[in-house]
Amino acid sequence: MGQDYSYSQPSSSDEFDMTYLLEAEAALYADEGQSSFSVGEPVRNPPEADDGIPTRCYCGSEAAIATSYTRKDPGRLYYTCENRDDGGCHIWKWWDVAVTEEVFEVQRELRLLKEQGFECDQKLLKLQKTVCELKKNKESTNGYALEVCVMVSVLVFLGLALMFVNVDLESPEPYWFGTQGPDESVLESPLNSAVDTSAKEGRKWSPREEKILIGAWLNTSKDALVSNDQKAGRFWKRIVDYCNNCPQLVGTTPRELNQCKQRWEQHLES
Repeated sequence: MGQDYSYSQPSSSDEFDMTYLLEAEAALYADEGQSSFSVGEPVRNPPEADDGIPTRCYCGSEAAIATSYTRKDPGRLYYTCENRDDGGCHIWKWWDVAVTEEVFEVQRELRLLKEQGFECDQKLLKLQKTVCELKKNKESTNGYALEVCVMVSVLVFLGLALMFVNVDLESPEPYWFGTQGPDESVLESPLNSAVDTSAKEGRKWSPREEKILIGAWLNTSKDALVSNDQKAGRFWKRIVDYCNNCPQLVGTTPRELNQCKQRWEQHLES
């Protein structure tokens, strides 16, 4: 024990500068923070898949095929690296295992392609069905519009046909082929029936008779059955029958066939 320990208070010159320590500590932390960003990452080779046939080793060299001479696997091929003796980490894989895995991978990709093709076919069928439905809707809309147009056209044509209907030889003549209006009387004076046969040949044609003759000729010439037989007696016989049976000429002397033909020839010459 006999030692004498004496303690003395440090002088002001020996005191630590706290500001300096704080600045130094802050600089140290800043250097540590920056060092984590500035440290370069080690060079890494592209990752090589563990499945399938390897093409490149972990060290970056190309994979090579070697032959095994062990008792367990004599003559068996395997993938390795030319730098396998440098003590580093290199690839090593049996050749048949790699080929089998590669075949399975190709089959898997082929199956995925078939599934994608099936999905594409289903989408295509759905799209075709949609297009067909749209086309049917459009055709139905256009068909409805076409039906409306056809119906309107038919109604218009029927109206025109009723206005300009052909005169039927078996029916009374419409008033627009006669000399009188629809409100005029159609009876002729009974005195005309007393005309004898001698005066019948020289009897003049009244405007009413001429209009009836013209109307009969026009309507008879439109008949397809007699249009090619106008010069025959059948054609003029129908005209004469129509003129003589017309209600507007009731009570008048009937006209002969020659009279009608001569009067029509006079119209053509004039």
